[in-house]
Amino acid sequence: MRHLIITLAAFGAFVAPTVAKAGDYDWRGEVHAGPVWSHGHAKGVIGVSGGVDTTVVGPVFVGAEADLDKGLTRGARVSLGLAGRAGFELPAIGKIYAVGGYATRSYRGGDSVWNAGGGIQHPILPGVYGKAEYRHYYASQRSAAANGVLIGIGTHF
Repeated sequence: MRHLIITLAAFGAFVAPTVAKAGDYDWRGEVHAGPVWSHGHAKGVIGVSGGVDTTVVGPVFVGAEADLDKGLTRGARVSLGLAGRAGFELPAIGKIYAVGGYATRSYRGGDSVWNAGGGIQHPILPGVYGKAEYRHYYASQRSAAANGVLIGIGTHF
């Protein structure tokens, strides 16, 4: 519980300056799916996420997001994740970013874990984007380190 409180406080400190700049928001919502693997074992994950980005200067942006993910295995729980991201928006490519955050336990007996990774968000149609993201989930006392790749489609609003 202490880790969750610290994470929420850090998330709030990160989001406060972002939402203070009225009118310069890029709100987004998406669905995603992909594999997560650890020590030769893989499982599928599906989920939804929502967040907001804001331009800092030039092509540099920062953002915050929350997601709900569910492993496609027996006994998996819905995991709540909170993350911050920062990167560059390039006209021909889209957004390239680093991401890091905290996710609640995804299965009975597991721990909540920190994660870090990166991704690319590429425009497909006006207001619609495709996304590919890698995350490394750090080991804890009861959860092994894992890696995941999510592919998603989302919209701006």
